[in-house]
Amino acid sequence: MLKVKSIKVIAPITLAVLVLFLLFSLSCAAQTTAPTTTPKTNQPQIHNVDIKNFGFNPQELRIKRGDTVVWTNRDSVGHTITSDSGNELGSPQIAQNQEYRHTFTQLGTFNYHCAVHPPMKAKVIVE
Repeated sequence: MLKVKSIKVIAPITLAVLVLFLLFSLSCAAQTTAPTTTPKTNQPQIHNVDIKNFGFNPQELRIKRGDTVVWTNRDSVGHTITSDSGNELGSPQIAQNQEYRHTFTQLGTFNYHCAVHPPMKAKVIVE
């Protein structure tokens, strides 16, 4: 059996060792759980535009060169994606739930409309 005198000596030493172990464990945990950052890649992205209620949503889209835009017709009538000038965009008439995809390879602002419903207007800005 331990005597009371030896318990008085062992208890503070045990407590000190326990505190040191706890501090060491917390220090190691902080070092191993530091957040890591992954570098951003310049991989092409896909952006979605919904055609709904006779409008393009979003009406203005900013993308990077090489990105693809996918227009999906959510209306019950057909629509087109037609460049205001030039020939960058020129879809056939797309029916409900159909898509038109285009990958932008040139920088610039591309204004477009629906040839069937000319008041429907939007633009893609390629940066």
